[in-house]
Amino acid sequence: MRKLVELVQSVKKDSVLLSDFNLPEIDWQTGEAGRRSQAFLEAVDDHMLEQLVDFATHIKDNCLDLVLTNIPERVVEIMDTGRLGTVTMR
Repeated sequence: MRKLVELVQSVKKDSVLLSDFNLPEIDWQTGEAGRRSQAFLEAVDDHMLEQLVDFATHIKDNCLDLVLTNIPERVVEIMDTGRLGTVTMR
């Protein structure tokens, strides 16, 4: 967790971070976090990053894949296109 907090603290102007952060205890709608993720959420807030994914990205209805940015006006669209590695057969 310390490395994630350091990453957020090192973000420069005009940045976008995207990854599977695997922090299911953060509720991005309410801005609440469990004890384990509180420092990360505070770093995101302190560095004025916005989390732009507004849909579940995990089968357990968690939002684990995040797009954090300090330039949200430059992000045009974020779409849910399904899970990576899923194969559809006909």
